[in-house]
Amino acid sequence: MGLFGGWFMDNLQLSGREKAIFTFWRAGLTDSEIVRKVGCSEEFVSTTRRRIELAANKPSPTARAEAQEALDAAVAELWSAGIPDVRIADRLKCGRSTVARTRARLGLATLPRKKSIDDAELRRLHGAGQSDAEMAKALGVARGTVADRRAYLGLVRNRATDGALRIGPQAFTEAQLRAAHAEGLSDKEIAERFDVSTKTIGNWRRKYGLDVHSDELTAEDAVSAEEVARDAMLRRAARCAFALAPEDQRLLPMLEPYVAEEMLRARA
Repeated sequence: MGLFGGWFMDNLQLSGREKAIFTFWRAGLTDSEIVRKVGCSEEFVSTTRRRIELAANKPSPTARAEAQEALDAAVAELWSAGIPDVRIADRLKCGRSTVARTRARLGLATLPRKKSIDDAELRRLHGAGQSDAEMAKALGVARGTVADRRAYLGLVRNRATDGALRIGPQAFTEAQLRAAHAEGLSDKEIAERFDVSTKTIGNWRRKYGLDVHSDELTAEDAVSAEEVARDAMLRRAARCAFALAPEDQRLLPMLEPYVAEEMLRARA
């Protein structure tokens, strides 16, 4: 690594993954190549690289050609299976416009986006005990599409893949989310691990009382913190007030915060 590299890593506080990113960057790897080596998101790699003020490595002409060839083959294969651009983009983790340009260059026609599902197949998968997430993956549609159609057909929600019937996410358990959070992963990285949206992870993280792993709080997290403090204050006031007799003179002052909050809500 050299004298500079050793000094740099010793004097800059980096985690194990961040040191690996720096090592691969010095070897000339691009962000995409580092992602495959380290096993994290490209956003994490690029953010780490920018934080320690490293310029992005450009891929070699050979690497660019190989990457384009691999993309062409993947798009052609998925297109042949009848998968539309939006689903191909999801599977290949790239932009929809990238898929569209590649498909057009290969002379492949646009496929209609699949909007409906076969009720008979949905009933069959549901009868086999599959969860909404599993059925969505098998049918090639969004989990919400399956949930809506299942409810329309009068089918109850099946147990999750771990056999637990719970009020919560189907793609992961609370224990799995807590374990991933304890690893120091961001919402985006956890979402990639469980193949769900970042918003879903953020919602359940806040519901389970877990802090956000980021230098900046999201708007939802900031609002959530304010709401928690406000609700705690209101509950404390109401609890103390209702412990008093109706004629007690301390009753009205204790209820003032609660009444003010309700007035603000009514005015909104």
